Amino acid sequence: MAVNLEDLNRFVEDPATSWTLPGRYYFDPDIYARELSCIFYRTWQYTCHAALLTEPGSYFVRDIGDQSIFVLKDEYGEIRAFHNVCQHRAHRLLEGEGATNNRITCPYHAWSYGLSGELKFARGSDQMEDFPKDEIRLQSVHADTLCGFVFVNLDPNASPMAEIYPGLEEEILALAPNATSLVRAHVQNFTLSANWKNSIENYSECYHCPNRHPSLVNGALDINQY
Repeated sequence: MAVNLEDLNRFVEDPATSWTLPGRYYFDPDIYARELSCIFYRTWQYTCHAALLTEPGSYFVRDIGDQSIFVLKDEYGEIRAFHNVCQHRAHRLLEGEGATNNRITCPYHAWSYGLSGELKFARGSDQMEDFPKDEIRLQSVHADTLCGFVFVNLDPNASPMAEIYPGLEEEILALAPNATSLVRAHVQNFTLSANWKNSIENYSECYHCPNRHPSLVNGALDINQY
């Protein structure tokens, strides 16, 4: 989809003169598809804290757009990420979070994979001539950690987070030295029925704070520096 430059003429760096994006950027399905391709599928996306991946086989599933990925700890203690898709009939392998034994088994035809992604068992394959078992494996995804938080990146050419955000981990740990050893106390999931930019923009300004969060305005935040 071509970008309409007229839409962006009023979008400038000076907040005193800049306008927001035109309305269609918040509901046009073609724009959303482009955002998935250019942003969500090419940048580091948060999945979970490493504290949830305690033992070999511990896993956590994260859906990004129409892609499903799971992260797990393998038998060597390394955190890995894979597309959540069986290589036989493309069935989802895992749901939610939890722990497996030393195998990831597809619930459809029971193909099973090792924690490093290699195919371990395919029922009936022993009856096939020259079945390429050693060539079949789960499709890996880049995984990385920052302050104990696990991220994935669907871009096969993604650079490590330390290269993209030099010094960020040190800066965060200086403010929150216990970030790498957090313990989950409670989980509450909810679906936001809005375009993702509405939420991001809301958290990028405090125009609503005097009405909705007066305590933040009255001392908790320096609004002029927000």
